[in-house]
Amino acid sequence: MQGLLISNNDSIDVKIFVGKGKNNEIYAHEEKESLMEYEILEDSVEEVKFVFRRPAYKDEVNLVSGSVIISDAAGLRVDPAAIRYKRMRSLLVGWSLVDQNDKKIPVNSENIDKLHPRVAGTVLNVLDELLV
Repeated sequence: MQGLLISNNDSIDVKIFVGKGKNNEIYAHEEKESLMEYEILEDSVEEVKFVFRRPAYKDEVNLVSGSVIISDAAGLRVDPAAIRYKRMRSLLVGWSLVDQNDKKIPVNSENIDKLHPRVAGTVLNVLDELLV
């Protein structure tokens, strides 16, 4: 049966739309039409693509490892925010982000950490849906 082993070349594309609101805030959504709920300046909407390496079993183990908190008060607890953060940093291999000079912004830990929280959250929500 094919598909039981994950290749290093297997990838998942996540496309979202990002726009700037009248209040100069950044908004993100997986559907362009849904951005308009936020009074987005129409000429500011851009499609942004993120490429993730498809996680294998070892990746899933590594994501959970270190994200489990053991305490006397709470007992055993999994930190979902830590798992999502580790997923972004360990599996993201490409994106269409460019700087003001149209130069491609490299995918690295420093730049991943600089992503706008709404953008990162939207990307991870879409990725979660695709991984189910």
